[in-house]
Amino acid sequence: MDSIGGVKEYIQLYKTNNPIPIKQTIVKNFVNASSYGLYLLIPFLFLFIYGIRKLKYNNITFKKLITNEIKLLHLALYWTVPSIIFFNLVHYAKGYYYICVVGIIILLLIFYKNELLNNKLIIIISIVQIIAFIFLPYKQPMPDIILNPQSRKVSKLHTWLCRMQSPYSLGQNQLRELGKYYLQIQNGLNYLKEKNKLSKAEFFIDPSSPITGRILSVYYFDNYFSYMNRGNINSYMIFKGVWNDECTDFEEMISRSIIIGSPEFAKKYIKDDIEIILDYENITFFKAKKDKLRDLKNKYDYYFLK
Repeated sequence: MDSIGGVKEYIQLYKTNNPIPIKQTIVKNFVNASSYGLYLLIPFLFLFIYGIRKLKYNNITFKKLITNEIKLLHLALYWTVPSIIFFNLVHYAKGYYYICVVGIIILLLIFYKNELLNNKLIIIISIVQIIAFIFLPYKQPMPDIILNPQSRKVSKLHTWLCRMQSPYSLGQNQLRELGKYYLQIQNGLNYLKEKNKLSKAEFFIDPSSPITGRILSVYYFDNYFSYMNRGNINSYMIFKGVWNDECTDFEEMISRSIIIGSPEFAKKYIKDDIEIILDYENITFFKAKKDKLRDLKNKYDYYFLK
């Protein structure tokens, strides 16, 4: 609150309260956004290249195109530039980041208006995108690609390629797999309810799980759901309904929680520190062994803390 009052003070507030180095934040946000949007940006890039190459065949100079469509160009920039700057420098949210797509569509509209794109090409691109959405492959993420960089046993390129087939794919097959995750978690929670273990239970959604505690807390609003703050040691976020807070004492939290995570991660990396309660194809429910709490906490820090 001491920094309130003007642009200079706002920048200072950002510097003193941002826990992540600015360079790392910018690079990370840009890479995440580019990866999530790759399958969207490829057809846009193709249309841009096609339209620019078509300029000389239509006897239109780039300068003339800009002059004739200056208002639409300004509108495109208003939609694109602020969102890219804000979501790279200040706060990254992949859904809101793609407000900039409106600006990209306006730029393509300029090309279409000047007959640099045609209906046939746009229809073909649309059909290809629909086919890609339906048939894009999805694989359950291997544990190595969700670990922090120093803990991985695979290269950055291999990690990125694997992620393009799992969290970044955003196709119909991914939606089907996420549906399976939700169904298995729901079955597990219903089982615990039948055993009278759900009413006061707390859950830790570990970083190997594809499902977040924020989503589950809305459906099971009587329970607490936590997840690890990977940027701050000994810290975690806790949710109940629409309420949330950041808490400390990570070890104490996992001691009282039922943990939900990936079976492959649980059995490969922390099997000696846990007792499995329920085991499904994609999701495992387990508890920390009481004499292994510190070991388990240290392993979560080692594998996931950034």
